[in-house]
Amino acid sequence: QLQEASRENARLSGLLELKAALSGHSEAAHVIYRDPGNWLESVVIDKGSSQGLANGMAVVGPMGVIGRTASITPHTATVLFAIDSRSAIGG
Repeated sequence: QLQEASRENARLSGLLELKAALSGHSEAAHVIYRDPGNWLESVVIDKGSSQGLANGMAVVGPMGVIGRTASITPHTATVLFAIDSRSAIGG
């Protein structure tokens, strides 16, 4: 349990450092859906236009750019991974 708590602490510290380094608006989100047949290309997160997200916004994590937002609804957004050919980042 101590190792797990230490890993979680390191992860959260990294996220706080990332948030401090980002300029402008940022939102933390959770993945709420991953299509089993398409899990390498996109996920759905629990943030959308009600939280200020719009199509084409960059999605970043502790390791860097993950992808960009697409298919925004008021409370969800699809994130196209940077490696997806439909993403302007990777294609």
